[in-house]
Amino acid sequence: MKITDDLERLAHLHRQGGLTDDEFAKAKKKLLSYATPTEPENYRDYSRRNTLGDAAKLYVTFQILSAIVGGIILLTFVVYFVLPHFVGQPGQVFVIQPK
Repeated sequence: MKITDDLERLAHLHRQGGLTDDEFAKAKKKLLSYATPTEPENYRDYSRRNTLGDAAKLYVTFQILSAIVGGIILLTFVVYFVLPHFVGQPGQVFVIQPK
């Protein structure tokens, strides 16, 4: 839960009379004392990353995924377009016919 949500909840309780002024001040102070800067809320938003290490990780990941996709495409091409030209009749292994 975000700290802003907690503060809004406290303020709502204070307005409704669930908290006295003193209780509200203590709760707010306690809540704000726990608030520490953390990573951005949506750390997977790559536009927020600004270190060279993060950029290198993204580049390497992209290269690995590109190699995998390329391998799948190549394997598909070989299986569907290249191999049928080398397969003869059932039972034949490889036959070269003279012209």
